[in-house]
Amino acid sequence: YASWTPIGPAYAAIFQGNDRTIRNLTIDDSTSARVGLFAQLGSGARAERLGLADASISASADGVYAGILAGDLEGAAFGVHSTGALAADSSGAEGARAGGLAGRMGGAGARLAASHSTASVSGDGLVGGLVGLKAGGAIVASYAAGPVRALSGARRLGGLVGRHSGGSLSASYAAGPVQAVSGAGGLVGSNPRGTFTASYWDADLTGFSDDANANPPEGRGTTQLRQPTGYSGLYAAWDDQDVDGDSTPGESGDDDVWDFGTSQQHPALKLGALGVAAQFARQPNVPPTFGAATVQDKRFQNGQPIALFQIPAASGGEGAGYTYEASALPQGLSFDADGTGSCGQPRAICGTPTQDGETPMTIHAHDGDANRENSDRASLTFTIRVVTPSAAIGSTSPATLTEANLNNATLTVTLTNATFESGVTKSSFTLTTNVPGLTIGSLATVTAGDASATLTLSYGGTNFDTPRTLLVTVAASAHDLAGALATATVSVAPTPGVAIAPSSLSLQEDPNAGGGTTANVGTYRVVLQSPPQSNVTVMATSAAAAVHLDTDSTPLTRALTFTPTNWSTAQTVTATAQPDDDSRNESVQVTHAVTGYPGVTTAQTVTVEVSDDETAAILLDANPATTS
Repeated sequence: YASWTPIGPAYAAIFQGNDRTIRNLTIDDSTSARVGLFAQLGSGARAERLGLADASISASADGVYAGILAGDLEGAAFGVHSTGALAADSSGAEGARAGGLAGRMGGAGARLAASHSTASVSGDGLVGGLVGLKAGGAIVASYAAGPVRALSGARRLGGLVGRHSGGSLSASYAAGPVQAVSGAGGLVGSNPRGTFTASYWDADLTGFSDDANANPPEGRGTTQLRQPTGYSGLYAAWDDQDVDGDSTPGESGDDDVWDFGTSQQHPALKLGALGVAAQFARQPNVPPTFGAATVQDKRFQNGQPIALFQIPAASGGEGAGYTYEASALPQGLSFDADGTGSCGQPRAICGTPTQDGETPMTIHAHDGDANRENSDRASLTFTIRVVTPSAAIGSTSPATLTEANLNNATLTVTLTNATFESGVTKSSFTLTTNVPGLTIGSLATVTAGDASATLTLSYGGTNFDTPRTLLVTVAASAHDLAGALATATVSVAPTPGVAIAPSSLSLQEDPNAGGGTTANVGTYRVVLQSPPQSNVTVMATSAAAAVHLDTDSTPLTRALTFTPTNWSTAQTVTATAQPDDDSRNESVQVTHAVTGYPGVTTAQTVTVEVSDDETAAILLDANPATTS
């Protein structure tokens, strides 16, 4: 649409709208001092029974007066309404005067009656839902229900009037949200002057429980203002107002301009182009609420059915017939809004989660009206976390478990993604093991929320010579997650030691004894009984020269090295009997010193028996000449 040029400069006649509506009034003006359908409704001028729907007005001249009906109102307006948006952003020192119907209102004859606006109004000076600056005149039986917002530099904001510096205000109310800035109020900006009679603002919808003014009016709650009691109670004085300006208060006919609706509606005006039903439909919506209800964050085990839980019911809003919806649920869970789904109960979440992860959840509740805007719903937020619990042996005492130290050894079982419940007993733990005779002797005290428990083992089994695996299963009854199972393993080594076989050798000093050529050579094998943490050296030493252990420069010793990887592979020691000139048989001990093997310093001795090949005798020379 093309930008409208305001009628003016001062309109001085009567504009009869005949309950018709002008739609899509569009103005984009940066030069005019007064902006609206009319630049100015002058003294004596009058606009009646007219609708201005879906207006779009932008004004930015220095000190501009901007309203959807008129920039400046010195005459009268009766039965006029407006919808749409108006923004006045002035670069002048005083800022703009902006209102849903008039930017400025003043003069002894200025009058605004039985009129209303639900337009969005924003500005940087004096901003009101109906009038920006009211310097005089009377506002009677009128209301504003659109949002009022401040642009930079705004000095006064009011749900109905930005600044009320003179004249009167009676039988009127404001129910649109007002931005909370300095100098703002639910009905008028702070420090009003003039007279006020039976005029209110909705403290819940405007956001102002008290406008900080010393004088009335004061705010009322939504429930208080939605009273279909007619002209009584809070609205008793509304029946004694001169609405049409004929100076005859309380007369019948057109002075009876209010329809008080139901307990879900604010009062609406009977006059003007916008009927009562249409006004009710445009009123600020009151969303439902969950009140103080909350849903605690949830944690479930992957693959285990959850215990069904329900979301609290909403209340309030525009009536019964609430509908509920959930944001994206973890995989495997479902939300049953009305009880006809898989959970079988309304507002319930059930199912079996199938994927680990953390999901922020939001449950929305809509009331029974047709409004589904974001502002018309209650929300509850919480988090659902799906985990797979696991266990590990956090520590053992002694640090390395062996067959020799299993009895009274301790295991600390630590959990990930699960904690122990208070009062856990040893029946909550199971040992799966190939170490016969090993059991859980006792369990240290576990308090609620602990992530670890210490087990003391009891062992009365027999020796073993190969590593064993100990499996600890933490049963579901020990967890804060129903159905949770976790397992942990630890290796148990045989008793550290060095195995040597055979323990003795029988050698001949003569390698050819018995017809062979190796009768003087024998072997034995050496192997570790459990895996070491680092390299282990076994030093074999022959106690006499009659037996050599190798053929290097140190024939009486033989060093064997075992590593954490070859510890179970036997190494061979070769012993060789050495010839001598005597005829004595000899018994030689081969000892074994061990280094690098905790708790083991020596190993079994091997005895080597050597049979000599000489015969003891005295030989006589048969020559008589030399025989003595």
